[in-house]
Amino acid sequence: DRRRTTTGRWSGWREFLVTKVTDESDDVRSLTLVAADEDALCGYRPGQFVTVEIRPRNGSSITRTYSLSDYSDEPQDYRITVKRLDGGSGSTMIHDSLDTGSSVYLQAPVGNFVLDRTNIEPLVLIGAGIGITPIISMAKAHFLRGPSAPMMYLINCVRDSDAHVLVDELEDLAAQSPRIALYNIYSKPLSGDNARDTDECSRRLTLERLTNILSDTFVDYCGTKIPVPWTVARFYLCGPASFQDEVTRWLADAGVDASHINIESFDPRSGEPIGGVVTTAQVHFAQSDKTVEWEISSGLSLLELAELHGLNPASGCRFGACSTCKCKL
Repeated sequence: DRRRTTTGRWSGWREFLVTKVTDESDDVRSLTLVAADEDALCGYRPGQFVTVEIRPRNGSSITRTYSLSDYSDEPQDYRITVKRLDGGSGSTMIHDSLDTGSSVYLQAPVGNFVLDRTNIEPLVLIGAGIGITPIISMAKAHFLRGPSAPMMYLINCVRDSDAHVLVDELEDLAAQSPRIALYNIYSKPLSGDNARDTDECSRRLTLERLTNILSDTFVDYCGTKIPVPWTVARFYLCGPASFQDEVTRWLADAGVDASHINIESFDPRSGEPIGGVVTTAQVHFAQSDKTVEWEISSGLSLLELAELHGLNPASGCRFGACSTCKCKL
């Protein structure tokens, strides 16, 4: 992984062109992107994301982060899959303004929510809604391990088949590998969806349903299947914060070690302010020796404030989850 992810890696922004647009559903669209300079791309670890900047001819640039929703050991392109969000300027521009031939700018892939392909324990990947995007990257990388890979239980929670994106790719993986078991769970199934739902005991993921799915977990030792408790599995979760919190609580209560629970959040981190709310502040950036004023009414994060004043600090997710822009005060 280290060789693949460093070869062809770049710093700063790099121009990419949209070569393919796929409407996965009414509100989800995939973009396939290739480097405009046609030079080699760096590899990435399954589950990582890219920071994307859209530079419209009229108006300000928009910067967002999106998980890579495909996987290859030697990628020739990158794919992102984006859900249109109400009031979301970034997703709206991707859906309404970008097409084949459009130009965007990317930073190299980063992120700590990555699949460890060296473990021998069973793997449980749970994606809810658009949270399936890094999960499918992980599933494809796992598939490449071949028949010696540990068992993977792939659980996809979605409203109904109309909202079920990338489903054909998921089902192809499961059909080709006996080491990938796919469970599609529809919370509000349409007529006929039960034929695609591979686990019919309920319409939502519950702890009981999860334990039923994982009732026969095992590790493979020299070709021999050795039964193990499902709680030794390694879990990867991606979805709405409330969903992740609930599943994490189930796992912790069942005795799953915290180090075996890996989470990706698409939600900004939040917390209670310490010592009261600050409405104005003077911010000094030590390396550039630049001092600027910040006001709460601006709505700017410290990262956005720095960029507004011509600075270009390292950043990744842009909402406090990846720690790329973390620094000492």
